[in-house]
Amino acid sequence: MTVNRWSLEYWLCAEVHNWVAGMQESLDPVQLSHHRHAMDAIARWEHVLEDPRPLDLVREAHQKAFEGVSSLQTFDQVRMYAALVHSELLCTFPLRLSHWPNLRIVEGRIPNKPATELFHIGSETDPERPDYVGRYSIVVPVHTLKNGERNHELRKLDPPRIVFQLPARLDSVLTTYLKEVRPRLVRPEDTGNNLFMRTADSLRHSLKELQTKWLIRELGLQEAWAVHPYRALVATHVVKNAEENPYRIAAMLLLDSEATVRKTYSRFRP
Repeated sequence: MTVNRWSLEYWLCAEVHNWVAGMQESLDPVQLSHHRHAMDAIARWEHVLEDPRPLDLVREAHQKAFEGVSSLQTFDQVRMYAALVHSELLCTFPLRLSHWPNLRIVEGRIPNKPATELFHIGSETDPERPDYVGRYSIVVPVHTLKNGERNHELRKLDPPRIVFQLPARLDSVLTTYLKEVRPRLVRPEDTGNNLFMRTADSLRHSLKELQTKWLIRELGLQEAWAVHPYRALVATHVVKNAEENPYRIAAMLLLDSEATVRKTYSRFRP
């Protein structure tokens, strides 16, 4: 059978095929899934996110919890301290759960193309480091990100990695964790030099245990939330409080596109 490529019917079929293909590409199932997670988190955290500075509420709850476990006399206090550190890090740089088990502790020069995520320890004193920047950093290679190839901003990074310098206010709790807490949590079967030495499921469980015991009542929530709502928390706080480029800043923290952040969180912009 000969197809007349100049016929109206052929043109209509071709246009419909191209339109459907374009829709399938734009409706990326991964992006749709992330959007659904974000909207679910927003709904569950609505009364917290309505606060002008929602992150402050969580950090105040963290402070009370730290006061309750800082003596580190019991193993339960040690475990909760570790989960609090993770929760505080998520309030600062809300990486997805899959990244946290891979964070390997390193010192010295940060490699341009790290094979995995890194927790970098800088020098205690650095005259070139601003006062508000701490000695610890999280390094994320672009190839470990689900949207690393699709996101134009991430794709053009050279070297292909993100170095997020943690704020100086976290230096004290991170140093305590590294020197006093983590050594008590390392098991004989643990290998490597990872920050948390736990699987993703184990980290999720520890966070939910912390949230149930120390944070739910303080925040007026109904149930533990694990990891993803931290992304909504950070994005909403930034969109509400950044004086300039709020969507771009939030996108950088979420390692997501500015368009996605604007679509999801623009209603929180004062």
